[in-house]
Amino acid sequence: MGGGDQTWEVHLELVRDRAAPWLHSGVAQEGGREFLQIRVNLDHPFSEEHLNDNERALEPVLRLAVAIALGERQARIQGVKSAGAIKSNANELLRTGLSSPMIASAGKGHGHE
Repeated sequence: MGGGDQTWEVHLELVRDRAAPWLHSGVAQEGGREFLQIRVNLDHPFSEEHLNDNERALEPVLRLAVAIALGERQARIQGVKSAGAIKSNANELLRTGLSSPMIASAGKGHGHE
């Protein structure tokens, strides 16, 4: 995947760990090659509310997680100090208020009586 002038190999892993953040990423090495390891936690309150019973939502949310992780990596390469604070703050926000539905859907359950 492209990230500025660099192409990154991305390893995306879905995990189940109640204690882990929603999104974890870091650079890893294996066999002499470097890649971006990204983990998305399916046991996180955000995933439980918005992803686990909604297969259609999974792919776009995973793409967003990859974009966040690549954006953080690019920022680090560009010399941004505390680039990880964005992901850290997002993880905390997703654990608290943003894991709950923001708008009650009037049509939720419609047609499934």
